[in-house]
Amino acid sequence: MPHVTPDYHIRTFLGPGCAGNHHSVFINAKAEKNFDIVRWSTEHPATIACMFSYGKLSDGIRADFFCCGNNVQFCGSGLLAAAALELGARDNAWVHTAVGRIELMRRRALYGFSCRPSVFLPLSRRGLWQNLMDQPVVHGVNAGGPRGYVILQLANASSVRNCQPDYRLMTALTGRALIVTARVAKAGYVMRYFAPQYGQQEDAATGSANALLVKYWFQQGLRGEMYGRQLSKQGAEFRGFTDDGTNVRLYGSIAILQTSSPC
Repeated sequence: MPHVTPDYHIRTFLGPGCAGNHHSVFINAKAEKNFDIVRWSTEHPATIACMFSYGKLSDGIRADFFCCGNNVQFCGSGLLAAAALELGARDNAWVHTAVGRIELMRRRALYGFSCRPSVFLPLSRRGLWQNLMDQPVVHGVNAGGPRGYVILQLANASSVRNCQPDYRLMTALTGRALIVTARVAKAGYVMRYFAPQYGQQEDAATGSANALLVKYWFQQGLRGEMYGRQLSKQGAEFRGFTDDGTNVRLYGSIAILQTSSPC
């Protein structure tokens, strides 16, 4: 494989005490003969590899995302990285992804995207999920298909912070990633995200999961601007909006570092 280094390193969903998620961005790297971004992402599991392609689309860039050797179909933190590079002085732009065309947006110093999260279905296999958890489950829903998500609402922030799912059983028994969450004071919630089946026991900052949680907490009665905090080791902060529980806008802070040295 040729020696190709990222064009940018970008951190997304930053906040006080929160380092967010790290992204290694390659611009038009497909032009490099034999460059294998899947292999590269396998060899660099601590970062999300982003492939941004310009020049082929008249109304935006093509963005593809990879983590631990897996093609991530919908990567919310990667979309923030795309917004940071693509918007410039504009307030909105479009990006083409594996799941379709997505609007990128800016709101003052925050960058974000708009999406329509998956339809929720009643929680299936509740006994399985309760057995996988070491905390009581208050409520839960499924989102997406068998390789989608399950959202489990726990009693409080302490339960979310202290929960430790059984990774071995998750990997053996389900294709769903796990989102655990709880309400906190005023217009806020906390959450964590686990996907050991896909090489990532716990993610640092998960935009796709927080887009789902804005919809979930709207259905639980939360209104107005929502403040989310991911209680991973790195920590992450999110701001979300929905007017109807269908269309969600999710924002976060970013930091860009252009690079010419190997990752």
